[in-house]
Amino acid sequence: MATAKKKKRFVIPGLLLRLINIALILGLLLSYLAPYVPPDKFWMLAFFGLSYPFWAVSNVFFFFFWLFRKRIFALIPLISLLLGFSVFLRHFQFSGCESSGVVDGKMRVMTYNVKHFINNNRGIPNNNNRQNLFAFIGAEEYDLICFQEFQSAGKNYKDIIPRVTQHTGLRNSALQNYLDYFDGKRIDAIVTYSRYPIINTDKLKLGKKYFCLITDIKKGGDTIRVFNIHMQSIYFDDNDLQWMIDVAEAKNNNKTLKDDSKKIMWKLRNGFIKRAKQSRDIAERIAHSPFPVIVCGDMNDTPSSYTYRKIKSELYDSYTTCGSGFGNTYAGVLPPIRIDHIFSSKVLQCIDYKILKKHYSDHFPVTATFIVSPESIDEQP
Repeated sequence: MATAKKKKRFVIPGLLLRLINIALILGLLLSYLAPYVPPDKFWMLAFFGLSYPFWAVSNVFFFFFWLFRKRIFALIPLISLLLGFSVFLRHFQFSGCESSGVVDGKMRVMTYNVKHFINNNRGIPNNNNRQNLFAFIGAEEYDLICFQEFQSAGKNYKDIIPRVTQHTGLRNSALQNYLDYFDGKRIDAIVTYSRYPIINTDKLKLGKKYFCLITDIKKGGDTIRVFNIHMQSIYFDDNDLQWMIDVAEAKNNNKTLKDDSKKIMWKLRNGFIKRAKQSRDIAERIAHSPFPVIVCGDMNDTPSSYTYRKIKSELYDSYTTCGSGFGNTYAGVLPPIRIDHIFSSKVLQCIDYKILKKHYSDHFPVTATFIVSPESIDEQP
């Protein structure tokens, strides 16, 4: 009987570990499905897409765990990971592309959510942040800069437009306030600066709020349509962020855990649903564009989201083309995620991509360099 009990003690932990691993595999498979299901139809799957890194890392752990124990069960998490290898490559790239040096016709692009030019990252001083940010963007030459959360208030609030021009040398700009209410009172906007003439502008909004500024720029004899987007925010406040920090450090009060969790979940849900509607509007405009397109901005969604898949569609993601390492564009207190993106039509060849680790905002600036080929630029996107 002693021998039987000993065997039982070894069998039960192994069975429980297999059940845990199966649950984690199911979560991983659901994260693969999330980009294909509109959150405004079934929003719960979007949480699995958002948490893809957790499901992937957990299954990598179990693969090596079973491999070390010489169990054939290691094949199960391995197969589940290989099924989503293309998803993995949207989050991590092993090497970038090699630039060929000086290239004629190239165009350098930056997208940057500047968080009102006020750095409120926890633990990082914000003294002279605006001046430092201006000096940073003026240190190198860019041909196109797409700003989000671009803000200026006070009596001389309009002075910020020529001031950025002075630092960047970009003399053409287009601006769209998030709300019509701000017009003539302040700037709180999506702003596009261009080295090339802007010949047309348009915008998109959901409800009362604008989320996309569309500009047609003329580069030589060619026209490129630029989508500067800022998708629906989750609107986490300081209390929400502190709660997530406390959860990570196991400091939460169990009495409020349920209510606080529900509040966070509801904010995420609302964001998923509104971005689904916004992404379909943008995708339709891209599909009907008579010109090649560049899509820049803060999508507030990861590469495992419906928003990402809908907008990217047949476009090229500059990160998967020329990025390297883990694609983290968020500089705040949340776990590392890539929510700022640069997409382009296939005729615009990306030759360089960088996420610049500058702490002037709760987002990192993202840059990409394209070759604009005169022979192919007139093709449809």
